[in-house]
Amino acid sequence: MADVVDSKSTAERRGGSTPSIPTKYFMNRDILIVTALSEEYVDDKYTVIYTGVGKVNASINLYSYLSKNKNIKLVINVGTAGGINCKKGQIIECGIFEDGQLEYPGSIDEVIVFDESKSKILTFDNFICKKPKKDCECVDMESFALAKVCKLLNVNFKCVKYITDIVGKKNQKTEWVNNVESGKDLLKKQIEKIIKSQLTSEEDVVR
Repeated sequence: MADVVDSKSTAERRGGSTPSIPTKYFMNRDILIVTALSEEYVDDKYTVIYTGVGKVNASINLYSYLSKNKNIKLVINVGTAGGINCKKGQIIECGIFEDGQLEYPGSIDEVIVFDESKSKILTFDNFICKKPKKDCECVDMESFALAKVCKLLNVNFKCVKYITDIVGKKNQKTEWVNNVESGKDLLKKQIEKIIKSQLTSEEDVVR
């Protein structure tokens, strides 16, 4: 049975440069799954931490865990997201992360890139019901903060989202409530593909 670390959560969700990354994953204990709520994802194979909703909860809890568990080489963020340029029910793998709300006089957009071939996601402090000004495929409430922690600690980061609702559409919040648990099996399948791909890549390097 994998470890499950549950941080206190709430009933609601969502509101540059490429780091040098180690890529060896020999055992399940080197892999950490991170999600906001248990409604979004469960797994008995890998260690899972539930950070609670929002950027502050996400960053504090992931940083705390990684600081105490330096064996982790891969963090995978899974969960739900609101769609912009995608379809409801779709699985999106994101590799480009940006804070959707950080604006002040003289501010410069900070973009964290782990995989430029993957989709871009914007992170907000609240559940977004209007299309943002910045271009992206989807929106959430945690991924940018998680990516920033992983960049700081030089840990590889992957992000997989299940699109529960489309931003700007009617009854969007109800759509999330109705669909939040629908993507668990699809997310799990995608995670297994990601991990298998990483292991295969590592085996090729060893050969």
